Amino acid sequence: MKKFIIPILAIAVVAAGAWLLFGRQPQGENTGGPVASGAPLDLTKLTEYQNETYAISFLYPSAYALTEAEAGTGNHRVTLTGRAAAGVP
Repeated sequence: MKKFIIPILAIAVVAAGAWLLFGRQPQGENTGGPVASGAPLDLTKLTEYQNETYAISFLYPSAYALTEAEAGTGNHRVTLTGRAAAGVP
């Protein structure tokens, strides 16, 4: 009888641990979905970003401020922040 209880108990513990680790999302964590803001974005006013060194370009709404920085060890960081949050008029 003990031969069957121990494996079943071990499987139950592993299943409970997997559910706790992967099965539920912690409260307050960003889910990657859209974030509600006050005013809708005007997509007719777009700004183009180009970086020849990294061969990247994209359009972004002018309601955002773009900043660039070297992030060390050969990495380059491009960040878009809402102008109000960035303190940019």
